[in-house]
Amino acid sequence: MECGGNVIHFISKIENLDFKPSLELLAEKAGITLPTLENGQDADKLRLKDKVYQINKFTAQYFHENLYKPNAKLAQEYVKKRKLDNNTLKTFSIGFSTNFDELYKALKSQGFTDEEILASSLVGKSRKRTIF
Repeated sequence: MECGGNVIHFISKIENLDFKPSLELLAEKAGITLPTLENGQDADKLRLKDKVYQINKFTAQYFHENLYKPNAKLAQEYVKKRKLDNNTLKTFSIGFSTNFDELYKALKSQGFTDEEILASSLVGKSRKRTIF
């Protein structure tokens, strides 16, 4: 009987193991230490990743809501011209931004730190170290 796959698949079949135990067995035999979430650095990375996800979610909602504000008339006219209905706008979280630093201020007001905001890459830092 012929069977395809990789070395992890092979070990899982031969040793009757699931994916993770197979990977752990191979790592042990090769003298490789697998990363764990118990390691403080990995936990910090995971927390930062979660914050960046929250920032992206907030940003999409924030700009989408901006599209319906009175100061977004130019964007609203553009949307009408493109014949985009409310369902499309909502489905794709289409939004509008007015000022270059408004997102930074909104994120700060939500309690996000500069490190988290910069990690999202939605906001940058100028040569003068001003965050925008």
